Amino acid sequence: MFCTSCLNSRLISKLIEDKRQIHLRNISRKIFQKKVRLKVLFHQDYMGRNATLSVGNNFSTGNGPVLPKQAQVVICGAGMVANSVAYHLVQNGWTDVLVLEKEKIGSGTSHFGSGTLGLFKPIPDRQLIMYSIKLYRKLQELGYDIEGTSPHEGTGDHGVLGVVFTTALLRKTSLHEGTGGYGVLDVVLTTMPPRKILSNFLRARFVENCEVEQVLTENSHIKAVSTSSGTVLCEYFVNCAGMWARGLGLRCSPTVRIPALPAEHFYVTTPPMADLDPWLPCVRDYDSHTYAREWEGGFMVGGFEKEAKPAFNGGDVPVDWKNNLPQDWKHFMPLWEKAIHRFPVLKDIGSATLSNSPDNFTPDGRWILGETPEVTNYFVAVGMNGNSLQAGNPLPQMPPGSFYKPRFFDFMLEEYLACREGVGIIDMSSFSKMQIKSSGTEVVDYLQKLCSNDVNIPVGGCAHTGMQNERGGYENDCMLVRLTNNSYFMVSPTSQQTRIFEWMHQNLPSDSTVDITDMTSMYTVINVVGPKSRELMAELSNSDINLHPFTYKKVNVGYASDVMVMSFTHTGEPGYCLYIPSEYALHVYDRLMMVGRDFGARDVGSLTQRFMRIERFMPFWAEELTSVTTPFEAGHGHRVKLDKEYFIGKFALQRQKDQGVTKRLVFFHLEDVDPNQHVWPWGGEPIYRNNECVGHVTSAGYGFTLSKLVCLGFIRHPGRNKGTRQIITEEFIMARNAKYELDIAGSRVVVKPHIHAPYFATANIDNSKKKYRPTVVNIKSPENIRLPYTA
Repeated sequence: MFCTSCLNSRLISKLIEDKRQIHLRNISRKIFQKKVRLKVLFHQDYMGRNATLSVGNNFSTGNGPVLPKQAQVVICGAGMVANSVAYHLVQNGWTDVLVLEKEKIGSGTSHFGSGTLGLFKPIPDRQLIMYSIKLYRKLQELGYDIEGTSPHEGTGDHGVLGVVFTTALLRKTSLHEGTGGYGVLDVVLTTMPPRKILSNFLRARFVENCEVEQVLTENSHIKAVSTSSGTVLCEYFVNCAGMWARGLGLRCSPTVRIPALPAEHFYVTTPPMADLDPWLPCVRDYDSHTYAREWEGGFMVGGFEKEAKPAFNGGDVPVDWKNNLPQDWKHFMPLWEKAIHRFPVLKDIGSATLSNSPDNFTPDGRWILGETPEVTNYFVAVGMNGNSLQAGNPLPQMPPGSFYKPRFFDFMLEEYLACREGVGIIDMSSFSKMQIKSSGTEVVDYLQKLCSNDVNIPVGGCAHTGMQNERGGYENDCMLVRLTNNSYFMVSPTSQQTRIFEWMHQNLPSDSTVDITDMTSMYTVINVVGPKSRELMAELSNSDINLHPFTYKKVNVGYASDVMVMSFTHTGEPGYCLYIPSEYALHVYDRLMMVGRDFGARDVGSLTQRFMRIERFMPFWAEELTSVTTPFEAGHGHRVKLDKEYFIGKFALQRQKDQGVTKRLVFFHLEDVDPNQHVWPWGGEPIYRNNECVGHVTSAGYGFTLSKLVCLGFIRHPGRNKGTRQIITEEFIMARNAKYELDIAGSRVVVKPHIHAPYFATANIDNSKKKYRPTVVNIKSPENIRLPYTA
């Protein structure tokens, strides 16, 4: 499984290192500060030092391997992912690493890999793959045997031929030269017996023929590993068991849930062919879901069918699993016929060998990396989804016009106008919601340590803050509402409740004085947005809702009690966030829509809300705000209070403020582009400054107020790869001689940069100064009124 496993494993090793640093911090603040400085220096030159790469007697094999009584880190599995985790731990200075393999090293799904590392991926994936390429090249330059017996001499840059007939995708896959293009070069690595490589460069102890039977815990912390050869005490455990990872997780108490199962993967190899150029490009036919490359003088052709078959009939992996992999030509034949259509020379192949090589797949196609929420110090690195082959993961088929103006755009425009002129109703219930409290004021000290903003706010106030890691990157971007002197209500990004809850739980005080409760399902969240939102709310509540910005109040809405009304929105428009007890949600929504008819209320979808946020220069979680992005880089430095007491990430942010940033989030609007005719940017497009690639688009949409296409993207100095640390300044971004362009589907379009959000006039919802005055109608006295039809 040569490929992105190296960077995936690097992430795991860094997470483990972070855990160790947090542990040291709890022991001694002074020691922790020194460790952080050392770690940041190490991070800047991660591969700068070369660990001693000899092994000596670090391999144990045979029927009765001798296990140590304890190890600091135990890694289960000895495929490429596990070996890479061990490698990066050793590189990071860890000396007590034990790798356990139930059979022989590399005998699992790592026994096969096409050796192709494709870069036609989303930006984060592409960065991971690029790291792996650089690592393999570094090892090759250091003299370690990466090439094996291949004529390719190891890491070779092959051309990639992306064959696509869908019109929209054809535009998307046009080939470019340089760092910003989609059709960048692929790299082909040869696969060889992993043990041969490992024997050259790993200082970690390997034990073969040793099966991990159960992971032992104590108070939901890793304690030991029970194996077929005995028990090993350990501090950290890393599950890199591939196809066996899910079953191993189930054999832990508490149970560790790992959503990954093996699926069959088929590929065909042909006999050597005369005069076949070993430097043929890697070919990917996205419409037929196939890939092909030269392989030992012949062809290797593989595919990813639309409906894959679960390996082993969806059951447990059998002991003799390699003998339970049938060659299903009937299943693979549709892909093979398409391959023959693409390569007519395959018709003349006398014999071709079909192989069934299963790999681990996840429901959403993403890798499973990181510490588990169920057990502390239990890490997982599995679910490569065929990325060890890298030729899979074909683009989904998109309907015609998918990269152009959406067909439902007119409905989005009406939704935007409701938010600007009347009332928009937006469902935001997917946000994570938690309550943090203590018996005394310990909760304030706890949150002040986690938050980079000052959250010691008055009761009834709201504070927008980030929670940073030691490097200053985002672990959480949240809104904190102070309910009482000793309790807060926290609103965090969508689908992050398990990860954020676990991260905050790991940083709780050791004396258990602070309690965190997940309340996500208890509240339904509705944004009431627009200039008439206050008038609508006044009709539904008998309480005063004239709230100052970033404050909250509990009121009755439509006879539903204890609705938390917060005076902020997620669109930049005036309005409120209603946190409604879920049992009242339908009733309150019904009342909002019924009474709201008089105020022009209508439902607003998430895509409209997204476009409005982009136009207001509001960065998104997981797109702009990530664990490797800091507030100063994202333009949120005003929310960092470096003058308060210590908080996690303070030293890194202080240094960044003093020295400057090397990347900066910038807002762009597109010039001379007709949204009705031209392809829209949707994210990932290269950004050029004076014809040099300086970044990529992170999120994009349509600015309804500007009537222009808009996008966000990080800008770096074009000379960042030359070994110098170049600071990005506002002067550099906004220089008059700077010409910015986006490459959209192969065409350059001019864009204009902004370092601040465009100013838009916003309607005022404060109508408190306008007193109600009834209209006076003159009516004659009764005796002067002549009634009709009277005698």
